[in-house]
Amino acid sequence: MDATHTRKTAASQTLASVPVQSEQRQLAAQLATQILQAHEQGRFEALGPEEATESARKAFTAEFQRYLHQKSRQLFGTFEGLDFVETRSLESQPHLLIHRFRGRYSTASPEVRVVLDQDGKLAGLWIKPWQKQML
Repeated sequence: MDATHTRKTAASQTLASVPVQSEQRQLAAQLATQILQAHEQGRFEALGPEEATESARKAFTAEFQRYLHQKSRQLFGTFEGLDFVETRSLESQPHLLIHRFRGRYSTASPEVRVVLDQDGKLAGLWIKPWQKQML
């Protein structure tokens, strides 16, 4: 899901650790874990307005979730968990926080990127091969 439309050239900065970020990081991990565990159980449910932005809800349909799960399963195996790596913001979109996790899957450890808006709503979710630098 690409709800933020960020460019590779966008300047990003690592954020200092503060209590709000800790709460948002926990929320990001909880949302991603709930979604990915549901997928492992064969559940592909629409997100509600209290948990995701309007653009994310439109993009993250049940059909798209099913496709995402099939691709992720093919590339990385079965989802097992997440390990936090960092939180960043983009100068061009300071209202969004990008939380990077190292996914624990049965055959690989991809990046699971969770983007939350200032209200803590899901604005984006990506699963892709791990790279040290956020692109």
